[in-house]
Amino acid sequence: MPDVRWSASSPPEPVRDLRPVEVISEDGSGRPALRGSRCPACGRRAFPPRDVCQHCLHDGLEDVTLGSVGTLHAFSTVHVSSCRPVPYVLAFVDLPADVRVLTTLACPADEVVIGDEVQVVRTDEGWAFTKAGGAD
Repeated sequence: MPDVRWSASSPPEPVRDLRPVEVISEDGSGRPALRGSRCPACGRRAFPPRDVCQHCLHDGLEDVTLGSVGTLHAFSTVHVSSCRPVPYVLAFVDLPADVRVLTTLACPADEVVIGDEVQVVRTDEGWAFTKAGGAD
């Protein structure tokens, strides 16, 4: 068995995601939507896109659009971070494709409540969700 120990002087290499998370245009309307994958064997959808189904281990998943609107499941304001400006709002959003996404909100926490409809928007960092009906 290989030695998997490491020290502070030689930390492990970070895991790099081979398939970047992308925001795409849905139906050519220019409205941002999330891209994910769908298993042709069991029909489960996933985000971000995957090569292998986490449910049935089938490979060869299809790229699909997961939509641009979801329901706010839970959220919390983060006040301490070593890698980004604070505060920011971290949230779970349920998409109609039976996928729950961990994301940031591009609006203050006092503007939303659990159960609100939220939509994908482009941001300087890439994408986030905001309360539906807000500015794109």
